[in-house]
Amino acid sequence: MKSINSLRDLEQYGIYPLTGEADNLSFRTLCEVDMRGYKILCEVWGMRYTPTADLTQTPPGWAENWNSGGKYPHIASVMISEHMIEPISIIALLTVGNCHTAITVEPDPKWHSPGTIGLQNDESYTHAPFDCESGKYTGPAMVNLDHFGEREWSDCYGKVKRVFTIGNHPHRGTRNVHAMSGRAH
Repeated sequence: MKSINSLRDLEQYGIYPLTGEADNLSFRTLCEVDMRGYKILCEVWGMRYTPTADLTQTPPGWAENWNSGGKYPHIASVMISEHMIEPISIIALLTVGNCHTAITVEPDPKWHSPGTIGLQNDESYTHAPFDCESGKYTGPAMVNLDHFGEREWSDCYGKVKRVFTIGNHPHRGTRNVHAMSGRAH
């Protein structure tokens, strides 16, 4: 299981927060990205991913980076708000985080729950059973984690907002392939 709760948690996916002082509106954080982060953000924003031949070169249309980076060279900078953490983390976990399922969770001070949880390998999530006639849930949602075994979701984390998986239908990355044309956006 992996979790992402803040911009700082996105560093392992190539998105590095620098400072909030760069934003005159005071709601975005200046971040730098390496090629991994660039690819994730292109996927989130529906932009064409065009890797440069020189992996240290700033992609066309992007702002230059401020720092050089370490193991992975930083190639560009971008302003990211706290509201963007959830969609970025979903794409990061499903595309490069080796997760088959991403689950967004309502903030809950009781559990200090992560914003987005990624399930890996044999880990699984089962929705709570719902009775359509009564309009009520008849049991708890269950999660099976490698290190915990099977337990009620509510014993582990807060309220589930949404569960994301990459479907079995024809797709390229996170984009569906159009049945008639064979194109993907």
